[in-house]
Amino acid sequence: MLEEHVLRSLSAIDGALLQTADLVHEIGLKELHLETTWKRLKSIAKPLPRSGAIFIYDLNGDTVAASTSHPAPVFNASDREYFQHLVALNADHYIGKAIKGRTVHQFFFPVARSIKAADGQVLAVVQVGVEVDYLADLFTKAELRGKAFRLYLLSDGALVARHPMTEQLLDESIASLPFFSALSAGTSHWTGWVKEKKGRQLATARPVSGLPLLLTASMPYEEVFGHAYHQLMWRGVGLLAAVGILITLGAMLLKSVSREEQSQNALREVNERYELVLEGAQSGIWDWDVPRRKIVFSRVWKTMRGFGEQEVSDNEEELSRRIHPEDAPRVTAAVQAHIE
Repeated sequence: MLEEHVLRSLSAIDGALLQTADLVHEIGLKELHLETTWKRLKSIAKPLPRSGAIFIYDLNGDTVAASTSHPAPVFNASDREYFQHLVALNADHYIGKAIKGRTVHQFFFPVARSIKAADGQVLAVVQVGVEVDYLADLFTKAELRGKAFRLYLLSDGALVARHPMTEQLLDESIASLPFFSALSAGTSHWTGWVKEKKGRQLATARPVSGLPLLLTASMPYEEVFGHAYHQLMWRGVGLLAAVGILITLGAMLLKSVSREEQSQNALREVNERYELVLEGAQSGIWDWDVPRRKIVFSRVWKTMRGFGEQEVSDNEEELSRRIHPEDAPRVTAAVQAHIE
C-alpha cells in the first residue's frame, strides 16, 4: 500500500514537471514573469501532493516563476544539489534526499527536471519540493505494532522521508547497513537483523518499482519478542541458537472478543512473529514431537538441503532415514537413554 502511495505521488509530480516544461517551450522564459503565466502554473500545481509547489530557475539559479506567488519569491538555487546535477551533468531527471527549505524552513525532498532546447542544451530547471510530512503521515498511519517505515535513495542510501523527522536526521544514510549493497546490486527484497543506534531491529527492505528509491520497514527487538514467555530451542544442522519467545494469551486482548477468538488472534500474532524471526535469521530448524512421533522441519531447513516445501513429510522416519548407517546404533541408544 505504501509503495502504491509513493508511486502515485511521484507520478503526479513528474506529470506536473513535464507540463511545466511544455509551458516554457510554448511561451519562453521571458514570458514567465507575467500574471497570466503564474495562473497557468498554479493550475498545473493543483494535482500535486499536499504542500507541493512548482519553481522554475534560469541557468544562473534565480527563480523566474513559482506556483506559490506572483511575483516569484527571490531565491537562488545554484548551490542546491538538484540544480547542479541537472545543469552540470546535462541530466534529465533528479530525485534528491531530504533537505530543509530556506524560505518556509520545512523539510522536503526535491524532484526536478531539466528543460532543454531542441539541441539538447539545458534552458532552465523546474523543481517540485514535497514536504517530508506528507509521506511521513502515510508512514505514521501504517506504523502498526511498532513498525517504522522510511524511504531512501537507492543510489547512495541517503534519507528521503521518515517519521519522525528532525534536522539532525538529514544526513541519515543506510549505505553501511548489510542489505543496502545487496539491494543496490539488484536483489528484489531483504529481511534480517540490523544494528542501529537504538538497538537491534528486525528490518525488511525493497526497491520501489521503477524508481531510484528504497522502502524499508523495521521493528525493535523488544517489540518482536515482547509478548512471549515460552522458550523455544532452535536445533539445526551446524547451528544451535537459543531464542526465547513469550506467548501471552488473553491479557491484552479486547474485551469484546470471545475467548476462542482471543486465543486464535494471539496465536496468529505469535506465529507471524516467529516466522519473521526464522526468515530473518535464515536458520534451518526442526522440532520433534516425541509423543506424536512427528517432526516439523522449517521451510529454511528444507531449502538449505535442496528440498521443496512438500518433499519432506512430518513423519519421524524422515529423521532416522538421514542418519548414517554407522551412526544409527549410537544415535538410537542416546535418544532412548534421553527419553528414559
